[in-house]
Amino acid sequence: MKRLFIAFKLTLAPESGSLIENLKKGTRFDEIKWVEGDLQHLTLKFLGKTPDTKIASLCQTLAEIAKETESFTLKINKLGIFGSHYHPTTLWLGFEKQPVLNQLFEKVESRLTQELGFEPNDGNFVPHLTLGRIKKIDNKKRFWELFESSQPTNFQEFTINEMILYRSQLEKDGPIYTEMGKWKLEN
Repeated sequence: MKRLFIAFKLTLAPESGSLIENLKKGTRFDEIKWVEGDLQHLTLKFLGKTPDTKIASLCQTLAEIAKETESFTLKINKLGIFGSHYHPTTLWLGFEKQPVLNQLFEKVESRLTQELGFEPNDGNFVPHLTLGRIKKIDNKKRFWELFESSQPTNFQEFTINEMILYRSQLEKDGPIYTEMGKWKLEN
């Protein structure tokens, strides 16, 4: 069994790096587990524990889907939070709506659940780049003021032209991601 997910590798520009550094500085008294820059990605579908016997057919299906999908661009347009105003859990960067991405998600979701027996996504698909996982906020008023003043103004664009199947190994020092397969979006 391997813990797997399908994603797009993203590298933030220096401008976004300075936004993150300002967030880190402004939350230095809070408990936030920040995602390392080299681990940044946009998850298309989390598969979870997957039997080794399913991996070959999974890779074949992803290769077929990639051949049917055109490359596309994504543009960062907001800083967001998962959780509630009283109990935020995750800090993330979100993207402008992109029909090709939503169509790709629907295609992957449909084919993997119907043909390969993977569990369906249990919520809405919210394309995002996780910046940090929030454990504890020391001063919520200060945190929300920082959040509001940190909305991005430079909207970085990404060209998405390949889909990656990753293995995720959870370790004490943080996750280790290993590429299990990579497919160019060809259409």
